[in-house]
Amino acid sequence: MKKIIVFGALTAIFLLAVSVYAHGENEENGDGWHGMMGSYGGLHEEVDKILDTGSFEQLEEIREESGMPILYWVNDSEDFKLAKDVHEKVKQSPKKIFGGCHDR
Repeated sequence: MKKIIVFGALTAIFLLAVSVYAHGENEENGDGWHGMMGSYGGLHEEVDKILDTGSFEQLEEIREESGMPILYWVNDSEDFKLAKDVHEKVKQSPKKIFGGCHDR
Protein backbone atom coordinates (compact mmCIF):
# COMPACT_ATOMS: atom_id res chain seq x y z
CA MET A 1 0.00 0.00 0.00
CA LYS A 2 2.83 2.36 0.88
CA LYS A 3 4.49 1.68 -2.50
CA ILE A 4 1.27 2.61 -4.33
CA ILE A 5 1.04 5.94 -2.49
CA VAL A 6 4.70 6.75 -3.19
CA PHE A 7 4.33 5.75 -6.85
CA GLY A 8 1.14 7.86 -7.16
CA ALA A 9 2.85 10.88 -5.60
CA LEU A 10 5.88 10.56 -7.89
CA THR A 11 3.62 10.22 -10.91
CA ALA A 12 1.68 13.33 -9.89
CA ILE A 13 4.91 15.31 -9.43
CA PHE A 14 6.18 14.12 -12.81
CA LEU A 15 2.94 15.11 -14.57
CA LEU A 16 2.97 18.51 -12.88
CA ALA A 17 6.57 19.11 -13.96
CA VAL A 18 5.78 18.14 -17.56
CA SER A 19 2.74 20.41 -17.56
CA VAL A 20 4.70 23.39 -16.21
CA TYR A 21 7.49 22.79 -18.73
CA ALA A 22 5.04 22.50 -21.65
CA HIS A 23 3.23 25.67 -20.59
CA GLY A 24 6.53 27.53 -20.47
CA GLU A 25 7.51 26.27 -23.91
CA ASN A 26 4.20 27.43 -25.37
CA GLU A 27 4.25 30.73 -23.56
CA GLU A 28 7.01 32.32 -25.56
CA ASN A 29 8.95 31.10 -28.54
CA GLY A 30 12.04 33.22 -28.04
CA ASP A 31 11.15 36.35 -29.96
CA GLY A 32 8.55 37.67 -27.54
CA TRP A 33 5.64 36.41 -29.59
CA HIS A 34 3.28 34.16 -27.65
CA GLY A 35 1.66 32.30 -30.50
CA MET A 36 -2.10 32.70 -30.50
CA MET A 37 -4.14 35.77 -31.26
CA GLY A 38 -5.10 36.25 -27.64
CA SER A 39 -1.46 36.95 -26.83
CA TYR A 40 -0.67 39.60 -29.43
CA GLY A 41 0.69 41.91 -26.77
CA GLY A 42 -2.68 43.53 -26.11
CA LEU A 43 -3.46 44.01 -29.81
CA HIS A 44 -6.27 41.49 -29.91
CA GLU A 45 -9.01 44.11 -29.85
CA GLU A 46 -7.36 46.09 -32.67
CA VAL A 47 -6.93 42.98 -34.82
CA ASP A 48 -10.53 41.97 -34.07
CA LYS A 49 -11.75 45.41 -35.18
CA ILE A 50 -9.64 45.25 -38.35
CA LEU A 51 -11.16 41.86 -39.18
CA ASP A 52 -14.64 43.26 -38.57
CA THR A 53 -14.42 46.55 -40.46
CA GLY A 54 -10.84 47.14 -41.59
CA SER A 55 -8.68 46.56 -44.62
CA PHE A 56 -5.59 44.61 -45.60
CA GLU A 57 -3.61 47.86 -45.50
CA GLN A 58 -4.61 48.38 -41.84
CA LEU A 59 -3.46 44.85 -41.06
CA GLU A 60 -0.10 45.58 -42.69
CA GLU A 61 0.21 48.77 -40.62
CA ILE A 62 -0.41 46.99 -37.33
CA ARG A 63 2.08 44.27 -38.31
CA GLU A 64 4.76 46.87 -38.99
CA GLU A 65 4.03 48.84 -35.80
CA SER A 66 4.02 45.78 -33.56
CA GLY A 67 6.72 43.76 -35.29
CA MET A 68 4.56 40.66 -34.78
CA PRO A 69 3.55 38.10 -37.40
CA ILE A 70 -0.16 38.81 -37.00
CA LEU A 71 -2.16 36.61 -39.38
CA TYR A 72 1.09 35.74 -41.10
CA TRP A 73 -0.70 33.72 -43.78
CA VAL A 74 -2.59 36.79 -45.02
CA ASN A 75 -0.41 38.09 -47.86
CA ASP A 76 -2.84 40.10 -49.99
CA SER A 77 -6.38 41.47 -50.17
CA GLU A 78 -7.75 38.12 -51.31
CA ASP A 79 -6.26 36.33 -48.27
CA PHE A 80 -7.59 39.13 -46.07
CA LYS A 81 -11.11 38.55 -47.38
CA LEU A 82 -10.77 34.87 -46.48
CA ALA A 83 -9.58 35.81 -42.99
CA LYS A 84 -12.58 38.13 -42.57
CA ASP A 85 -14.94 35.36 -43.72
CA VAL A 86 -13.45 32.85 -41.28
CA HIS A 87 -13.55 35.45 -38.48
CA GLU A 88 -17.25 36.05 -39.14
CA LYS A 89 -18.02 32.31 -39.13
CA VAL A 90 -16.20 31.87 -35.82
CA LYS A 91 -18.21 34.74 -34.31
CA GLN A 92 -21.46 33.13 -35.48
CA SER A 93 -20.59 29.65 -34.24
CA PRO A 94 -22.64 28.44 -31.26
CA LYS A 95 -19.75 26.21 -30.14
CA LYS A 96 -16.45 26.91 -28.50
CA ILE A 97 -13.72 26.78 -31.12
CA PHE A 98 -10.18 26.06 -29.94
CA GLY A 99 -10.67 28.13 -26.77
CA GLY A 100 -10.79 31.21 -28.99
CA CYS A 101 -11.77 34.78 -28.35
CA HIS A 102 -15.35 34.35 -29.49
CA ASP A 103 -16.29 31.43 -27.24
CA ARG A 104 -19.80 31.50 -25.98
